[in-house]
Amino acid sequence: MPNALMTCACSVFAALALAGCDDGDAPPDSGDTPANSGETPRPPVAGTGPDAPVNDAPATAAAVEGNATFRAIGQEPGWIMDLFEGDRIRLTYQYGTKEAVLPFPRTLGGPRPFEAQAQSGGDRLTLSVTEEDCTDPMNARAYGWTVSVTINETDLSGCGEWL
Repeated sequence: MPNALMTCACSVFAALALAGCDDGDAPPDSGDTPANSGETPRPPVAGTGPDAPVNDAPATAAAVEGNATFRAIGQEPGWIMDLFEGDRIRLTYQYGTKEAVLPFPRTLGGPRPFEAQAQSGGDRLTLSVTEEDCTDPMNARAYGWTVSVTINETDLSGCGEWL
């Protein structure tokens, strides 16, 4: 009889152990993913994501470390422009899928409105910076400068600040 009792106890223990492996307590998959929810997934917006600045300021470490003088950002489509006085303009646009680096030999001598044109290879850029209040629609952050950029045939508008 002790062997039968031991066999029964082991069987109950094994059944309980196997039942613990079942993930029946896990919430069912709703299946509501972008692939099957009918929504079109959006590409990442420039200036967002895990590497974006916590305080929503456009003066990211990359711009400051690279000695950028001015940074502008815009949405729809997302873009970021860094201006390095006496050197270059770096524009990342179309949600970060395109980049243009163009010469900018001018020195501006401090914060002020300006217009510029640059060309390199197949890229042609026109830039206008005006001292006019601007609000980034993505995060409602206020800026003191309004920026208009045309890169090739793509018009971009946004806000900027002197770094």
